[in-house]
Amino acid sequence: MADAGLARRYATALYEIAIRRESLANVAEDVNLIDETLRQNPRLSTLMNSPETTADRKKAIFSELFQTRIQKLTLQFCHLLVDKRRVEVLENLREEFQRLVDIAAGIVRARVQTATPMTQEQEAKMADQLSRLTRKKVILSASLEPSLRGGAVVWIGDRLIDGSVQGYLTSIERQIA
Repeated sequence: MADAGLARRYATALYEIAIRRESLANVAEDVNLIDETLRQNPRLSTLMNSPETTADRKKAIFSELFQTRIQKLTLQFCHLLVDKRRVEVLENLREEFQRLVDIAAGIVRARVQTATPMTQEQEAKMADQLSRLTRKKVILSASLEPSLRGGAVVWIGDRLIDGSVQGYLTSIERQIA
């Protein structure tokens, strides 16, 4: 498993070069394609992360799979990861690269868990309220967590907003104890 900090540094470098070359959108698509390909093919991912696979073989695989499908810059970046023995960085690169793209666009991603499904109207209202709170455009991802008993728990980056019944009961329990 790759170190998230290491992936952040490589993602930042790729992001800055993509900005300078005015190919950010294309490179972002490339990063998504590479990530999807590796996730859909666990054997390929294992092969690319194996120390037994030579660097030349790894570069040849990247070139064979992606040369006509991704930007030259992105392919060179993959070859650099091979040369530096950091192919495992690709495991977290998509998330870190997307985070940088979002920051530049004034977008923040939020996750919300609720005990019951939210309607589209409720999701839109929550996204709007979170946008006002953060002063950024919010992209909301909702999921169910029945153990909450009611209310919602929201994560925005590393911030947690616990508006769940379970969270409320837990805080009362702490105050009583």
